[in-house]
Amino acid sequence: MSQKLVALLLFSLLAWGALHAQPDTKGYKRVAEQYFSLGKYPEALQNYLLYQQNNPGDPDVKFRIGICYFETSKPSEALQQFSSLQQEAKFSNPLLYYYLGLCAHASYQFLDAINYYKEYLRKIDNNNPQRAMVKDQIRRCAFGLRIQQTKSSTLVENMGPAVNSSGDDFRPIPSPNLGNKIYFSSAREGNVGGLRDASGKEAGMEGVFNSDMFSTTQSGGVWAKPEPMSFLLNSSRNDVLLDFNKDGTQLYYFQGLTRFSGDIFIDTFRARPEDRSLFSPVFQGPVRPWEGDRDLHFFQDTILLFSSQRSGGFGGFDLYLSVFSKGFWSEPQNLGPQINTSYDERSPFLSIDGRTLYFSTNNPLRSLGGFDVIRIYFDDASESWLDPFNLGAPVNSAGDDLDFRLSRDGLRAYFSSTRKTGYGGSDLYVAFFRESQREQTRTLTPIVFSQVRDFKLEYARRMGLVDDPSAHFSEDQIEKYFLEPLYYDDKGEILTGRNMRTLSTIADLMVRFPQLKILLTSHSDGTDPSNVDLFFSAKRAEAAADYLSRNGVNQDHILIKAVGKNYPKALPTVDGVPNTTGLQLNRRIDITFLQTGGLPLRIRVKAPEVPEQMASQSWDFYAKTIEGLSYKLQIAVSPQMLTNDLLQRYPHPMIEKEIGTGNYQYTVGLYKTFKSASQLQQDLIRNGATSTRIIPYLNGLRIEDAQIASLTKDYPDLENLLQN
Repeated sequence: MSQKLVALLLFSLLAWGALHAQPDTKGYKRVAEQYFSLGKYPEALQNYLLYQQNNPGDPDVKFRIGICYFETSKPSEALQQFSSLQQEAKFSNPLLYYYLGLCAHASYQFLDAINYYKEYLRKIDNNNPQRAMVKDQIRRCAFGLRIQQTKSSTLVENMGPAVNSSGDDFRPIPSPNLGNKIYFSSAREGNVGGLRDASGKEAGMEGVFNSDMFSTTQSGGVWAKPEPMSFLLNSSRNDVLLDFNKDGTQLYYFQGLTRFSGDIFIDTFRARPEDRSLFSPVFQGPVRPWEGDRDLHFFQDTILLFSSQRSGGFGGFDLYLSVFSKGFWSEPQNLGPQINTSYDERSPFLSIDGRTLYFSTNNPLRSLGGFDVIRIYFDDASESWLDPFNLGAPVNSAGDDLDFRLSRDGLRAYFSSTRKTGYGGSDLYVAFFRESQREQTRTLTPIVFSQVRDFKLEYARRMGLVDDPSAHFSEDQIEKYFLEPLYYDDKGEILTGRNMRTLSTIADLMVRFPQLKILLTSHSDGTDPSNVDLFFSAKRAEAAADYLSRNGVNQDHILIKAVGKNYPKALPTVDGVPNTTGLQLNRRIDITFLQTGGLPLRIRVKAPEVPEQMASQSWDFYAKTIEGLSYKLQIAVSPQMLTNDLLQRYPHPMIEKEIGTGNYQYTVGLYKTFKSASQLQQDLIRNGATSTRIIPYLNGLRIEDAQIASLTKDYPDLENLLQN
């Protein structure tokens, strides 16, 4: 037989053998099961898929592939696997319906998720330990259904694969000094600590990576590859960034064998090793990190907020507060039942105003997923917290949304989330807001909610009054003031001698009583060109506000409204003849004092006296309409004069401004019902207004978003606003 023929037969034999050989795929399954048991879902998925290529009919493997897809942030692929298993009679694992519920939940399909969760409960024993957890999931979906119709203009983006890893990326902290830089912690491959087991010892494939601290900067809209922090900070243990002091010269960080037990250190945050101490000093504070106290947040260097499971709370993690005074931190105080519940409350963040608290909770009566971000306001007048407000989607998800922090300018927020749209584990996200969040644009007196009551008591003692400033004052203890509006001449001059005496009195009052606020409502006589009448009206009010701020009044306590010629008290003409007296009465700025409760003050502002024959009905209409609940349409927020013609084309134009913010808020329309306001909104949209917003008012003052829900009992029409 020739060599050529032998070679041909040998080649044919080898080819047939390669074609018909059955690979040993059981090894893939064994490895996959091992990875699956350790929660190593990417590795398990890879091996399950290799096994499935030659064993496509194994329903248990298909189910585990679905779980791996879900746990590696591929819910649509997971749903495909789970849905196909519903049709297989021989597959009866009730967990299938639990995971179908998770997939629907992750996609905000709350009603479908409820049905799947209930089906799972029907298929498991009454003593199954998962029943309580699944019932909580059903409650969260029900809560999600209730708030699902609340529209949000917030945009949320994952910070991307350059920043996020397949491990846990968490605890984002904006730089105190650089607007384009954040710091965070991450348990990722390549960290100093490497793989560790539950006790912190070095481990093999069954371990998880210890966390290190990183920073990243943004340039041209792109986040750079994270840089690990100094080798003097990142160690073989779990290193977690906690916070900075106010000016960014000190760094607080946690270090422990696990993420739940260790110590807290202070670093001087100096870049050069020769300028640093070899060992960071331990934080001498009231927290017990070795027992699980966590989520530290420092406010103005003297207020510490954190979460703890210490005894005496309401259950789970509660939020606590401690104050630094005379060289020591006070004993932590529980923030109380308006914030804390029998579930977990974590990740506190207090905004610059010292009254707006953000935190995360997994209470199913407040959450649509796992941990949800909640906002709650402190009301100085009642010295209590208002009703909590869930930020809703897209900030909150079916996963755990934690570590929420606003940027210094209030235009964005950073947080971490385990939602199933990321790169694995917990990822970092950015929330973008259409306008700066008000709580980040102002400071109040006193600087923090916990000082309000003492501030009132101290004022009462200083004035020689009773200990409780909310008690009634005797008549001789009350200061009485009788003021007039600020009238200006036909040239628009506000700072006349008469007006400056009034403004000086106002400034003195507001400096002595720093909780006072003032609203300046500016009117015009209608003689300015219509395209600038409203803006000129606003500038006159700003001139008065500028005088007050130069004389010590807190800018954040000065509000202006410019209504121009819309609501004259007196008719500009009578029988076709210019009404000189009426024009003079209409050239004015009305004065309204706010937050006077509990103060020994009686301030009355004299209304213009208009003869009956020249009285205008426009003012009466305005006064009646703004009484109680009303609505307007915000069409723009800008630091400059609005140049489009919407203010001339639509009724009831107005400009508002909080002097401390720098932005004008332009609104049109004035209605008593949400339905009427929404009809105008649709007309505005049809005519090219791209960013309209319905604003509710109570007695002429804007209602904060967080207050709306608490006012629905007295003003049921607000329910319509919450549902749109």
